[in-house]
Amino acid sequence: MVTNLDYLAAFVAVYDSGGFAQAAAESKRHASTFSRKISALEDDLGFEIFVRHGKSVEPTSQGHALYDHAKGLLVEADMFETKVQSIFSDHPANATIVIDSAINELGILEHISQLMRKYPSLKLTLKSGDTQSVRDMLINDEADIAFAMSTFSLPAAINHCTCFEFEFLRVATSEYLESHGWKPGEQVAPSTIRGMTQVILSPLREAGVESQVYSHQLINADNSRVAMELAKQGVGWCNVPKALCEAEIAAGNLQAFSVESDYAGSWSVDMLWPVDKVYDPIRERLIELLK
Repeated sequence: MVTNLDYLAAFVAVYDSGGFAQAAAESKRHASTFSRKISALEDDLGFEIFVRHGKSVEPTSQGHALYDHAKGLLVEADMFETKVQSIFSDHPANATIVIDSAINELGILEHISQLMRKYPSLKLTLKSGDTQSVRDMLINDEADIAFAMSTFSLPAAINHCTCFEFEFLRVATSEYLESHGWKPGEQVAPSTIRGMTQVILSPLREAGVESQVYSHQLINADNSRVAMELAKQGVGWCNVPKALCEAEIAAGNLQAFSVESDYAGSWSVDMLWPVDKVYDPIRERLIELLK
């Protein structure tokens, strides 16, 4: 037996609302439309699914038993229709995006969520790794798109565009800074910071970025949140994206500081993709979202 999906939709609507009139009011249709469809469905099934009580209805035991299955079938039908529309519109079916673990906290997932609302039938796979493994996955055709911290060089097989810049702050606990002679309102001397312990992002150093290194004593961390948590424990200082550490600074857990004759810190995030992938609607949509 093949059941009319329109009848099942009427069944779910009446079940959820408690009556023909209520379902009609919510959908801006006539109550007689729902009554007719429910009667037709009961004829198809061979048993009653509602007991009528004047202006309200009550599901029978058979109606209760069918409800979850009917609702699930409607969801599957809607997903099927969305997939058909996706194929008709030539939307991509699959995509693998890999995110540099150093930038997990910088809002990339928010933009990917917007992408999923644009392409609801897209089968998306998300991966993460350090800067080098992100590049390797692209080169080895294990990913279509990657987001990574900007570096000064890229393999010839990878193309890129800069997505956005972000400000970072130098932070440590007040106690750690004071143990090295710092006083509130003062800058740290270059000679002093060289003697302090610095928590650095190891993926950047492995990619050849040495400009982040100030101190002689180093602790390696693979992402900014780990670096910040180590700084909170008072073991050293680190560069952290401003958006990530603002709440900790406001709570007094960390102290932002500057170094004499130094510059305001900023960095950027790149979107990467294989050079042989000339056109990709997913990539184009993400670039639009990130502007």
